[in-house]
Amino acid sequence: MVVLTGLGFVIAGSNAAIRVLFAMGRERALPGPLATLSRRQTPVVAIIFIAAVTLALGLPLTYAYGGAATAGYLLAAGAFTLVNLLPFVALGWLALGVIAAGVLRARRPASFQTLGQVFLPDEKTSSEDRVG
Repeated sequence: MVVLTGLGFVIAGSNAAIRVLFAMGRERALPGPLATLSRRQTPVVAIIFIAAVTLALGLPLTYAYGGAATAGYLLAAGAFTLVNLLPFVALGWLALGVIAAGVLRARRPASFQTLGQVFLPDEKTSSEDRVG
């Protein structure tokens, strides 16, 4: 049961990350190629990016600590606060996000303004739905 729950968590997390990267690429908050669709209408560049990041993180850890220990560590870090360094990693990730948002706001204010709209329905579509 724990393995299946962990697998479901990994699939859901990967899917969410891919969708967010695609939406932010579409709105030009991140590089535009992340919004590239294949002929089957899947966000292929965002999928490849997430796979590359996963492999870049997972392969060295697996080589250093073994598969079971790495899986246990990553699942624990993702689902539970069992690692003493996890709060510092979370704060570092938050700081990186604040820095990225500051740089985006300074260099491309229009893209920064669209960040909140990535997760909202299009106003044109919403108003047409209300009229029709």
